[in-house]
Amino acid sequence: MNVAPDSEVQVRPLTPPDGPLYRELRLAALQDSPSAFASSYEEEEPRPPEHFSERLAGKDQSRVFGAFLGERLVGMVGLYWQPRPKLRHKAHVWGVFVRPEARGRGCGRALFVALIDYARSLDGVRYLHLGVSVGNVPATRLYEACGFETYGVEPVALVVDGEDYDEALMALKL
Repeated sequence: MNVAPDSEVQVRPLTPPDGPLYRELRLAALQDSPSAFASSYEEEEPRPPEHFSERLAGKDQSRVFGAFLGERLVGMVGLYWQPRPKLRHKAHVWGVFVRPEARGRGCGRALFVALIDYARSLDGVRYLHLGVSVGNVPATRLYEACGFETYGVEPVALVVDGEDYDEALMALKL
């Protein structure tokens, strides 16, 4: 990858005490980029704060990483995998977002370096999968720079405000 992360960018797994920060960023992401997420702001905003803290507890085979500039949470990426024997060879990337004002500073790259390193530490995980809205060129470039390759397109993966969005399906062999 060509872009080196800004030296101020710090990435770490988010934990339950980060719930309020995560909630605020997640809601901002859903408002900023509604076609990038299966969830909507209207679905998630009424959820209690505890919901977001519980999501960070790692009880459901998932992990969320956060990118910080100073004390401010500016980016996130999630990883989910199934421990079931026939499915545990692959993990799924979800919830990718970097605040507009933090883009171009290497936050996305730093998040994916941490995510990929973590995925490689999981017993049996051999592939990472993700979906990206067709036409989301910056995100697609980031994923390709990280080694992901497109293997298909899901037509009309999402319908947002009556508009259809196809999704490119991408995978990375670890």
